[in-house]
Amino acid sequence: MQKELIKGPADAEPLVSIIMPLFNAERFLVQSINSVLNQEYRNWELIIVDDFSCDTSAGIAEKFASSHERVRVFKLGKNSGCPAVPRNAGIRRARGEYIAFLDADDLWLPEKLSLQVGYMEKHCDIFLVYGKCLTNAGGKLLKNAVPNKLRNGAISRHLYMQNFIPIPTVMIRNTIAGKEYFFNEDPSLRAIEDYFLWMEISLREKIGFLNETLAIYRIHRGNTSKGALAFFRKNMFFARSFRDSVPKRIFVVKVISLLIILITTPARKAVRMLFKSQEANLKP
Repeated sequence: MQKELIKGPADAEPLVSIIMPLFNAERFLVQSINSVLNQEYRNWELIIVDDFSCDTSAGIAEKFASSHERVRVFKLGKNSGCPAVPRNAGIRRARGEYIAFLDADDLWLPEKLSLQVGYMEKHCDIFLVYGKCLTNAGGKLLKNAVPNKLRNGAISRHLYMQNFIPIPTVMIRNTIAGKEYFFNEDPSLRAIEDYFLWMEISLREKIGFLNETLAIYRIHRGNTSKGALAFFRKNMFFARSFRDSVPKRIFVVKVISLLIILITTPARKAVRMLFKSQEANLKP
C-alpha cells in the first residue's frame, strides 16, 4: 500500500523529510541537529532513528524532540550493525514530498534545503539531486571531487566507476509512480549501501547535479569504511552486481582500478608512516 504524504495548499512549501540514522554519535549530534534547525528552508521534519546507541546519543535526540515538534525520534529494538536499516526505517516513516539524508556526524550548510527544493520544483523530471560537499579531515576543510562536467540525466556509466554522490548532499522524491527506493541492508555492504542505491536509481531515473556546496562530511575513527581489502571486496561485489548494466570494457577497467588500489594502498601507507617518523626525528 502506498503511504500517504503530507501536502499543504498548492502554494505552500513542500515538506522535506530528513532521515538521520543515529549510533553513538554524542560528540557530533548537537552540531548535526543544529545544522538542520538553522536551515533557511523551514518546512521540514527530522526523523532520527536510533540504532540502539549505548552512549548518551538517544538522550540528546530525545531532548531536541521534546522542545522541537518537527523532530521525531524512533528507536530500534537492537543494533542492526548497518546504517541502511535505520535509514530505511526512516524512509518508511517519511511523510514529506522530498527526502534528504544527514548522518549524525555530518553537517549541512544553511541554504542546503532551500537550494535543493527550488531545484526539484523546477525540474520535475529529476528524481535525485546531489551537490558538492566539503570534507572535514583533521579540522581541515577539503573540497570533494564531484565531476562538474556531468550533465543532468543518465550518469550510470560514470557512477559505476566512482561513487561521486555524497550522501549528505542527496535529495530524492519520496515516491514516484508508486515506487519506493530503499538501501540494501546486507551487512557485507556496510559503507557502500548508498553507492548501491544511487546506482540502482541512475539506471531507472534521472539524476541532477546542483553546482553548490551543500554539506560538510566529517572523517573520523568512527566512520564505517575501513581497510583496503574490505574496500576491494565490497566494490568487487558492486562491480559484479551491475556488470550487465555497462559495457564489458567498463567492467574490466573497474576491476583493474580496484586491483591497483588494493595493491598500492599498503605502499602509500608505509610511505606516509616513514615521512611521519622522519618528521618526528627532526623535531627538537
